[in-house]
Amino acid sequence: IQYCRCGAPVTGETINSWWPGENPGMGETFDEGLFALFETYLTKARAQVQSELGGDLEIKGLFWHQGESNESTDPALFRRTMRNVFGRFRDITDNPKLPIVAGHIRELSEGRAKVNAVLSQIASRDANLTVVPLSNLEFEPDKDGRPDVHIATAGCHELGRQMAGAMEQLHSAGKSFHIYAPSRKSNSLWVVEATPAGDKLDFKVSEQVDLGFSSPTIAPHTS
Repeated sequence: IQYCRCGAPVTGETINSWWPGENPGMGETFDEGLFALFETYLTKARAQVQSELGGDLEIKGLFWHQGESNESTDPALFRRTMRNVFGRFRDITDNPKLPIVAGHIRELSEGRAKVNAVLSQIASRDANLTVVPLSNLEFEPDKDGRPDVHIATAGCHELGRQMAGAMEQLHSAGKSFHIYAPSRKSNSLWVVEATPAGDKLDFKVSEQVDLGFSSPTIAPHTS
């Protein structure tokens, strides 16, 4: 069963509204604000899935689009807080490698450009997090008539498609595949699982299959 939860946005909030605590990894957490609401929703969703479907809820990924209200925040503080927020999301979803897609914000000031730079820096050090720039989107004026301030409806739809595509890429990036290697000493075939790990591959023998005949064939197969 696959589905996507699309919630209503909470506008005008700084990252402090999601404040996870000074050091969540050491148990120093803050359990109020928007993070508490998210935890409450997650608890109810897990209970509902268990009750109605008889299974466990699996969170496949997280979409994040926030930052305009933090244009005046010190970049170092914003970076540390964002890393803590993402880390705690992974902790409460029981997935230390939870894929996260973060959208850039409109760069209408130097501060907002720094917000995007921080998100890009975090992504450069996190193989399971990527950012999506606001490129090829339609924009519209704000209430004061300033042009190209907000993302227009069509632009929102396009951004959603781009972020969904980025999530699919994260899910497929570390996908393992099988290598079938014939044994030179017996009429059998070794089945080896290969998993991408950075710029290398990790190998693990899955099984040995008795063929009953010899074969020189080595064939890759994705799984």
